[in-house]
Amino acid sequence: MASLSIKRQGPFSVVDKATWRQVCPDKLRKMTLEATRPPLEALQSPERAAHTRSVQPRTASRATIQVHTAIEETRNVTSVVIAAHNEETVIGRCLDGVVGPDVQVVVAPNGCVDNTAEIARQRPGIEVVELTQAGKAGALNAADAIAEGFPRFYVDADVTLPAGALDALRAALRQPGILAVAPRLCYDVRRRPLPVRAYYAIFTRLPAHRHALFGPLAVGLSEQGRERFERFPDLIADDLFLDSLFGPAEKRRVASTTVTVATPYRTTALLRRLVRVRAGSMQMRQANPGGTVRASNTFSWLRDVVLPRPWLLPAGVVYAAITVAAQVGARRALRDGIRWGQDRSTRAASPAENSVSEAKGAVNR
Repeated sequence: MASLSIKRQGPFSVVDKATWRQVCPDKLRKMTLEATRPPLEALQSPERAAHTRSVQPRTASRATIQVHTAIEETRNVTSVVIAAHNEETVIGRCLDGVVGPDVQVVVAPNGCVDNTAEIARQRPGIEVVELTQAGKAGALNAADAIAEGFPRFYVDADVTLPAGALDALRAALRQPGILAVAPRLCYDVRRRPLPVRAYYAIFTRLPAHRHALFGPLAVGLSEQGRERFERFPDLIADDLFLDSLFGPAEKRRVASTTVTVATPYRTTALLRRLVRVRAGSMQMRQANPGGTVRASNTFSWLRDVVLPRPWLLPAGVVYAAITVAAQVGARRALRDGIRWGQDRSTRAASPAENSVSEAKGAVNR
């Protein structure tokens, strides 16, 4: 929100019209008029003004304090935007990680056929804007239109921020020149098949992931950072879109807070996830040719990871094979049409439930 600009010209105060429209909703206009009214003694003779000054209450000063207090309260609110599609198994944990006395949480269930919206509505203070049509970009934009505070965070419904994470991320955004932040990511590969563990053994060591913002969405923007774009485009790779808006010196992974990412329980689920990721990256580059989207570094896994660590060569072979298969699948998916999808295998409490969830969620892939 813009700050209230009041300029003194003699005994009168002038409020910039653009600022008036942005800052002064109906409930503040009366206080603002009182705050900007010329002091009574300025319209009187010196003798009369001296007498009035001794008996009139300082109404203008109190009104000014009220206006500035209301504006500062809005400035101190942090907004969290969550797009959710059939996330009843995880939305509760996500909300637990972001609720707080100075946090506005807006959830946008979209195209849900489960209880995601009802679970969010049951939480005190949560604002819910429900959309009948599924689509992540539309949901992010709908919730973003309601959000009021800064910093503003965009969080995937299957991401759980640990205690104190929002405070650490907000503190990082107060550092000079930092416009976008995200927590450090830790990929959980326990009880996963060998190909999945091999893939992430290489993936987590790639230099591109040390400071970039892409990955599970948990990105915070300052007010200045949010001004870099108007709306989320209708693209799959919302994380890559945000990452492309900021230079290396303007974005940061905050090492003091970590989000654990559940990796797929099956190699086929990993491949489906990577097809969506690769297709989203290709779609982003097609929509922004010659833009600031990070270029793909095909042999970084070999040059930057395996050659300095020869013992990772077997994992590197698996990584390369899965990556090539995902690339081929992504080209086919772009040709046939692809939309926002989910890895249902990581959204259930146990492997037994995973198979059920994957079967139910197959239509959304």
